[in-house]
Amino acid sequence: MKLLLIKPNYFGGTVISEGNTIETDEQHGRELIKKGFAKLVENDTAALPEPEPEPEPEPEPEPEPEPEPEPEPEPEPEPEPEQEQEPEPEQEPEPEPEPEPEPEPEPAKGKNKKG
Repeated sequence: MKLLLIKPNYFGGTVISEGNTIETDEQHGRELIKKGFAKLVENDTAALPEPEPEPEPEPEPEPEPEPEPEPEPEPEPEPEPEQEQEPEPEQEPEPEPEPEPEPEPEPAKGKNKKG
C-alpha cells in the first residue's frame, strides 16, 4: 500500500520526512492513516477509497413565492359498485374409513409349555 507521509515517521530503520511516499503492508498503512501520520496515494485508491469532500454549492437566492389562488374543490368521484363474491366454502375431503382390525386369535390353553 502506497502512502504519502503527512508527518515525519520512523520507517525502515530511518526517519522519513513529510511529503515522501512509502510502501507498506495493508495493516500498517491503515494504522498510519488512522493516526493521522499518512494518507493514501491517489493511484492506489482501489484498495482503500477515501471519500473526497464535496464543495458546497453556492446557495441561490430563492424567488419570492407568489400567492397561490385557493384551489377549487374537486368533484367527488362516484363510487364504483362493488362486485360481491360469495366465498366458496372450503371442502375438506372426507377421510376414508379405516378398516377394522381383525380380532387376534386367542392362544389355546395348555398347549404352550414354558419352563
